[in-house]
Amino acid sequence: MDTLDGKFGFKDSMGQTKIKHQFDYAFPFKSGHARIIQNGKWGLIDHNGKQTVAPQYDLMFLLKNNQYFAVRNEQVGVISDKNEQILPFVYQYIFPFKGDYFKVAQNKKWGVVNSKNEIILPCNYRQIDEYSDSLWVLTSKPQEEALFFPKTKNKIDYPRNAQTKFNAQQLQVIWIDSSYHLINSSGEPLKKYPKEIHGIFGLFENEPCVIYTTIGDGRLYGMMNPSGKIVVQPIYKRAGNWFYKWLPVSKNGKQYGLIDIKGKEVVPCEYEKIKPYFSPIIGVCKNGGCGFITDKNRVVVPLRYDDINYFGYHLYAVKQDGKWTLRNQKGKKLSKTAYTHLWMQQMTFPYLMAERDSMNGYIDTLGREVVPCDSRRFRAFTDALQPVKRKGKWGLKNTLNEIVIDCKYDSIGAYHAKGTPVKFEGKWGFFDDSFQQKIDFIYDETDGYKDQSYRGPRARVKQGDEVFYIDSHGERHSTY
Repeated sequence: MDTLDGKFGFKDSMGQTKIKHQFDYAFPFKSGHARIIQNGKWGLIDHNGKQTVAPQYDLMFLLKNNQYFAVRNEQVGVISDKNEQILPFVYQYIFPFKGDYFKVAQNKKWGVVNSKNEIILPCNYRQIDEYSDSLWVLTSKPQEEALFFPKTKNKIDYPRNAQTKFNAQQLQVIWIDSSYHLINSSGEPLKKYPKEIHGIFGLFENEPCVIYTTIGDGRLYGMMNPSGKIVVQPIYKRAGNWFYKWLPVSKNGKQYGLIDIKGKEVVPCEYEKIKPYFSPIIGVCKNGGCGFITDKNRVVVPLRYDDINYFGYHLYAVKQDGKWTLRNQKGKKLSKTAYTHLWMQQMTFPYLMAERDSMNGYIDTLGREVVPCDSRRFRAFTDALQPVKRKGKWGLKNTLNEIVIDCKYDSIGAYHAKGTPVKFEGKWGFFDDSFQQKIDFIYDETDGYKDQSYRGPRARVKQGDEVFYIDSHGERHSTY
């Protein structure tokens, strides 16, 4: 596309004029055609410059499959790239749906037609939302919705607790006419549940879900499998969320156990607390002591600690007398030092964050303190580079303990991929993710970059008496 003397035309890849400059405006080619404007009217040309649609419409844009939204005399229709009428010019607006369908508006109400202009749904609806090629949600009035299944033309009016997503087996449970029903993705009812079932927390992915019945002021809980079969009738006073392979349950509301996908009680309801992990290892507390058991209820770490936490990778921590130590799967104590807190985040693996006497550092999976607990905030840290302090100054070392950034900096702040704060000769600047300087040392204070803004990471900085924000390029902003 090119302009000459105020007119638009097109050149080939060699820069030679292929379609002469004759249009008031032109758009790039899409799907073999380009939209043009001539004397205020829109049309189409092909790659040879031939007008396949003469300029005659007030507006045009591509919808799908070489079909174009077009406006004429304030009415909307759909035409082909050869100016064949697909939908007549009788609508206020047209929006493409998947397959052979179009959402259309008349008199400020929505309906659906196909490419033959056959009415699928009349224009009676306040809104029609397409959730997939097999499910639309129709809204007649606020709080009045219906599910519509275009493949079968099935319609379910005003279901309560309706879900717009089906599980891996293409099933979902909805409330119709005072009871729950199991339906498939075509909207066909497969099963009706007893009215005594007062709540079903949806079938999602390929996991069981919790059901309940109301007894007086309380509830009793059971479980449904992903196929919609009730495998555990409502007999438990409490139930948690499905986690890994188990559902935490309690018969008396005070002691907990676990049931599996078949409803079998694999861990008896005898523990005051239960902590399932993505592992066969399960944390439990009983009679004031905490430890670990297997999913066969075999004790692997004695229940004698104040608290426990499992990190995976055959590592766990135990708390005793207010302090945490790191242990391996055999129970051997790895960290010689006890810490106020020990925790792991994915970005810090294979290192754990540690806190001792309100000061922070890192330990490795052998319990060695690789970054001393001598800072009130976590310093820059990656799996390849670790902060190191020598003679009162900070630098960085690699995993071979080799110094890769000289120890000459006053401080190194929390690592961030868009900029890690570094203090040099009393002023703060920022390093990039390769720890090369990217923003000069000019700031008196900074909190480092935060990812809480939709505009991207920004850091709060102070320069003299001014407090403001900078983006990852160092550009100044007045707000976060």
